[in-house]
Amino acid sequence: MTGKAVGSLFDVFTDLAAGMTQSYTFNWLVTDPTDLPETLIWTATAHVDGGDPEMRENNATAEVAINAAPTPVDVSISQFEVPRNVKSGETEDIKVSVLVSNNSTEPASGSVSVTANGESVFTQDFNNLQVGESLELVFEWTAPIVTRRTNVNWLATIEALGDSDPANNSASDLTRVVPRR
Repeated sequence: MTGKAVGSLFDVFTDLAAGMTQSYTFNWLVTDPTDLPETLIWTATAHVDGGDPEMRENNATAEVAINAAPTPVDVSISQFEVPRNVKSGETEDIKVSVLVSNNSTEPASGSVSVTANGESVFTQDFNNLQVGESLELVFEWTAPIVTRRTNVNWLATIEALGDSDPANNSASDLTRVVPRR
C-alpha cells in the first residue's frame, strides 16, 4: 500500500495550553478499494508554529482494520412456467412452476410471490439457498370460470435482502382461458 493516500484531514488548533490535548474525530470512506490490505496504519502529525524542539513526540499512529464490504446477493427467476390454454374451471393437472436460482457467491434468502391478474395466488419464502443452486416452487391452480375467452396475466417476483441485480427478479406470462362447451 506504499504511496497510496487513502484519506487525509487537516485542521488548525489555536491557544493549546501546555499539557492540554485536542481530539479530532472524523468518518472516512474508501473511494478506491483496489488492493487494500486487511489493516491500514493512520499517522497523525502535529506541526507547531515557531518550531518544536521535540518533533518526534508530535507523531501518533493507529492501526485500523478494513472490513470487506458485504458480498452482493443475486437471485433470479430463471424459469417461469404457466399453462398456455385451459378450460373454464379446469383443475386437473394445472401447475405453475417458478425456478429460483442463486447466482451469488454466498447463500441467499428471500421470498417469491406470484399474481394472476394482479391478485396474489402464491407466496413462498426460501432460506439459505446455496451458491449455484436452484429451487423449484410448484403449485396447483384452478382456472377461473368464464363465459368468454379470457387472458390471465401472470407475474412472478422475487425479493432477497441485498439483491444487486433487480433486473432478473421478475417474469411474466399469459394463460388463455376458454369457456367450456
